[in-house]
Amino acid sequence: MLIKKLSSIGLLVLLLGFGSSAASVDPLPVPDHETFHSFLLDKWNPTQPTVVLMLDPFCPYCIRTLSQKERLSQYNVFLFWAPILGERSERRVAEILDCKVIAGPEVIFAVIERSSPSCDQATKGSNAALNWEFVNAYDPQAVPAYYFGGQRVSLSQLNRYVSSVKQIKGTVSLDWKRYRGLKVQQESNGLGQVAAILPEGFDDWSQLSDLVKKRGQFDWYIFPDKGDHQIEFCDLTASCDQSDISGRPLGRAELMLLFGLSDLTFPRFVLNNRLLSAEESERILGVNYSD
Repeated sequence: MLIKKLSSIGLLVLLLGFGSSAASVDPLPVPDHETFHSFLLDKWNPTQPTVVLMLDPFCPYCIRTLSQKERLSQYNVFLFWAPILGERSERRVAEILDCKVIAGPEVIFAVIERSSPSCDQATKGSNAALNWEFVNAYDPQAVPAYYFGGQRVSLSQLNRYVSSVKQIKGTVSLDWKRYRGLKVQQESNGLGQVAAILPEGFDDWSQLSDLVKKRGQFDWYIFPDKGDHQIEFCDLTASCDQSDISGRPLGRAELMLLFGLSDLTFPRFVLNNRLLSAEESERILGVNYSD
C-alpha cells in the first residue's frame, strides 16, 4: 500500500474496525450503476455487493490489484482514479478520464503496462467531474483503498464480512416487492435485505436512523406498529404516501406471524429471510438493543 505524502502537519491515520461500534461517522456516498456505469470494473450484477475502489495509476500495489482483478469478481466494483503520488499521476489520470469507459479493458491494460491509454474519447469533462466528485468526498490517503457501504475496509475484512452474511440462510421466503412502501430509499449495495420489526410505542428513531446509515450495505425495510410516527417514518424511508399507512401494521403483523414473534420490547431484525438472534444482530449489524 502506498500512502499519500502530506505537508508538515504530518500524517494522521484513523483505524476504524469494520463492523465495530466506533463513533458514528456519516457514511460516504455510494455510486449508482446508471450514472457511474463507465466506472464499473465489470458488468453490473444487481445480486452482488457494491465496492468502491480508489487507485493511483503508478502505484505498484494498485497495478497488482488490477492484474488480479478476478479476486473482485464477486463484487460490483466502481473504480475511481486518485492521483495521490504527484504530477506524473495527475497527468496520467487526466488521460484516463478522457476515455469513454475509464474502467474498461483498454484502460486497465494501459495501467498495467504503465502506458497511456488508447481508447474511445468521452464527452469533454463528463467523466472527470464524476471522478473528482467521489475522490474529493472519499479523500483517500493511501492506495489501493476499498470502501463498502461508505466505510473504508481491507479486502480481507470485506471478504470475511460478506462470507459471514452469505452464511445466513433464510427460513421463510419473503416477497420483498410487497413491502416497497416500507423500504428506505438509498442506493443499494446488494448485500441483502434487512427488515427492522419495531415494538409498539417505538420512539428511538434517531438511533434507528444512525443504524441504517452505518449499515448502508443492506436494503432496509422498516415495519412500525402503526402509522402514528408519520414524520419520523417519512424522514427515514422517503415514503410519504398516506395510502401506505394502513398497510404498515399489516406488513408488521405478517412478519410477526411468520417468525413467531409477540410482545416485542425492542426491535428485531430479519436478514435475508431469517430472524437474527441477539448475537447475530450485534455481530453483523452492530445492534445493541436489549431487553
